[in-house]
Amino acid sequence: MRLKGKTAIVTGGGRGLGRAAALALAREGANVIVAARTATEIERVAGEIRALGSPALPIQTDVSDAAAVKAMVGETVDQFGTVDILVNCAGVIGPIGLVSQIEAEEWEAAISINLTGTFLCCQAVLEPMMAQNKGKIVNVSSGIGTRVYPRFTAYGVSKAGVNYLTRNLAAEVQEFNVDVNAMNPSVTETRMQEEIRAVPLKFIGQQHFDRFHGLWEKGQLYSPEEPARLILFLASPASDGLTGQYLSFSDEKVQAMIVQATD
Repeated sequence: MRLKGKTAIVTGGGRGLGRAAALALAREGANVIVAARTATEIERVAGEIRALGSPALPIQTDVSDAAAVKAMVGETVDQFGTVDILVNCAGVIGPIGLVSQIEAEEWEAAISINLTGTFLCCQAVLEPMMAQNKGKIVNVSSGIGTRVYPRFTAYGVSKAGVNYLTRNLAAEVQEFNVDVNAMNPSVTETRMQEEIRAVPLKFIGQQHFDRFHGLWEKGQLYSPEEPARLILFLASPASDGLTGQYLSFSDEKVQAMIVQATD
């Protein structure tokens, strides 16, 4: 029960990695705010958390809406007194295709959720975290944000922005003992992966089509519960003082660090 008495907000908590992270935090005793746009999904996850014996509060939220994010954090503070942990898991894959082919509206939607949404949520929790001189922020990123990955440009740009935001914010709030890190879950079987596999070949291209379908067919995708262990590590006291980092779950050194922290 490493997180007993702590309060965590998990965006994108209605399914996939967000759900797995919310449950992992709850198993360690945290009060968990399950935030996402789909009410039925967050209600279901909140029920699963309560069945574990931990408090849960589902809040329907659009992370790209500044007012909605402020209201979410305000309701959390009203209910539990503060915010100790923020996991920014909400995200969309965005338009897949050549830059010359994608629509501006699709681009803007991906940036507003993946990058601006992460910024808004980080900004909203800073006041309570800095006031208590303690906090943990975990931003879900992607390996696509660290390298050239044609046809996934909007998603890659948004995640590269998340990585830069993470490093700079970590430097700004380090004196307040707020740790800010980004994690790459690696290729995980989620709704987003299903959406990628459904993209027609003419948009995704043969190389990416073969890669994503091949990983799925060979059973080489992580289950959401596996990278959720890295989120739990970054949200727990085991990672105190670790900040401004980008950690990939597929890295053997990272997995060893997680095991060592839980021994």
